[in-house]
Amino acid sequence: PPPPPPPPPGPPGEITVALSPEGVINRVSTMYASFSLDTSSNRGWFQRKIMDPRLIKLAAALSPAVLRIGGTGNNCLKYNVPASAPKVCDDAAPCCLNQSQWDNLNQFANATNSSLVFGLRAEAGGNVSDTLRLLKYTADAGYDVMAFEYGNELGCRVGAGLPMLSSLVANAWAARPARTPALIGPDCMQRSIIGGNSSTECTSTFFNGSAGTSVLAFTYHFYLQTSSIKYSAVQLDALGHAAAPITDAVRRFGSTPTPTEVWAGEFGGHSHGGVVGVTDTFASHQWYLDALGLLATLGHTLFVRQDLVGGNYGLLQDNFPFGPFVPRAPTPRSPSPPGWQADNGYTVLADYWATLLWKKLMGVQVLRTVVPITDSAVNTTRVYAHCTKNSQDYPGGGGVTLLVINIAVDAAVVVTPTLTLTASPEVYAMTAVNGNLSGYGAALNGVELKVGPDFDVPLISKTNATTFSKTFRVPAQSYTFAVLPGASTLCQ
Repeated sequence: PPPPPPPPPGPPGEITVALSPEGVINRVSTMYASFSLDTSSNRGWFQRKIMDPRLIKLAAALSPAVLRIGGTGNNCLKYNVPASAPKVCDDAAPCCLNQSQWDNLNQFANATNSSLVFGLRAEAGGNVSDTLRLLKYTADAGYDVMAFEYGNELGCRVGAGLPMLSSLVANAWAARPARTPALIGPDCMQRSIIGGNSSTECTSTFFNGSAGTSVLAFTYHFYLQTSSIKYSAVQLDALGHAAAPITDAVRRFGSTPTPTEVWAGEFGGHSHGGVVGVTDTFASHQWYLDALGLLATLGHTLFVRQDLVGGNYGLLQDNFPFGPFVPRAPTPRSPSPPGWQADNGYTVLADYWATLLWKKLMGVQVLRTVVPITDSAVNTTRVYAHCTKNSQDYPGGGGVTLLVINIAVDAAVVVTPTLTLTASPEVYAMTAVNGNLSGYGAALNGVELKVGPDFDVPLISKTNATTFSKTFRVPAQSYTFAVLPGASTLCQ
């Protein structure tokens, strides 16, 4: 027999949203919503044509951003750079970075207006001659690298390697000291820093080991480990419980005189490449946008999504057959599986559009929202606020952008902002295409977002928005950005 029909939607909940009088609580980077590429062999790293014009267009539309090159594969990566140097690995083998790949990667970062962060292989007293050559070649070539990491998920004791790495980097850039890349770390996995006093212990271990080496940012990795397209407040709150102590510990132990930033260095819905039908769907926005909003309120200045493309948890999907990580040549590319767009290699996933909207509408000044605990939908609605990007372009300035995420399974929420506006508000409501939460697509005010035939990304402007008078409605398991002109004098 056919499955029973879904239950009818429940009555809508309600929330009232105000802004906290404490004012601007954080200032994030203009590159806040960023992304990574994983060098592991099972992510297609060694097969992908990084200078593909389509990939460049898609990444450039999310600029400015940090492009972090990291992941498990970085821990075994050796460097045949420059090509004239003694070879330390087979150019065609996994775990081997050759000069052509390195040149292309730097050119890709430049073409997409991305700041490159590269994870170097950590060596405990081993041979670093290929690392030295890579650094020297990079400096001499005039490539701009924002920062280097030291190892990937090797624990907080990697701080002890930073003094040596700092010396290597400084020597390589001795002729151009103003362009010397920064250092970041430790890229610890969540299990290393969550629970009890471990945040304090890990942070102090890292900074004590670094022996005063200047560190631009403390970085850590977090995966929600979700296996369902339904999310609960308890599940999403786990990130806040982990992140707040980290911010406090970094402020206590971090570098001086310039304070160390806190970066969400590698974040995803599920580790080990994601979960098909979960982390590659419209429903994934629930953890992703909530994490972007939450961490901005907790003092983080950068968020790196795992990943741009590769595996089943990115912003884009390609036709590389994802499988377990092995340090050997992966299988050849396979045809795109059924249901993928016939786009010759790239499917734009729903979280790409979520990122694009964030970059378009959310500025760098972070505000705190206030929702009464007596409101009926307070436990199923997540609300964040930033000064609107380019808020000076709105009448009277002072624009505020609200991000409202409704995680309720079957009930919409009616949102009432209690703010005085100077012009009509703009609503950018994002829903699943045809209500399919397990699908790849996203619709903006009912119109599915798509790239053009040449992978040109559509420009999103006020013409795509709707408006409201006093309230707006956010359907179940969807999200809305609402731009409120003149809502705060802090945003002039």
